[in-house]
Amino acid sequence: MPSIYENDDGPFPETAYKVPGSGFIREKSALYSTLIRMANSYGVECENGILLDIPINHQELANFSSTSRESITRELNHLQSKGVISKKGRKIVIHSLDYLKRQINCEGCPVEYCVIN
Repeated sequence: MPSIYENDDGPFPETAYKVPGSGFIREKSALYSTLIRMANSYGVECENGILLDIPINHQELANFSSTSRESITRELNHLQSKGVISKKGRKIVIHSLDYLKRQINCEGCPVEYCVIN
């Protein structure tokens, strides 16, 4: 089980937990939580994962996640490089919802509680 300073990718950079109020962990968690909620609200199962059946750009995701577009872009690129997500035009396909849930220690609440209204 990873510690608070580790995840499946290994330890977070030192600055992420040395600097009080660091946004690194919060921004990543906010994005992952947003993607999970979007999957529950707008997700359509497809052959290789869950298609978020709404067009969305990085700025809109940043607004939903209350973080910066730059952070969203950086983290989405990271998730793509790991094969967790891919893009289909302006839509996102989530290939591993379990990965996102593990990273934020999702408690597995009922789907109807974890949606975007």
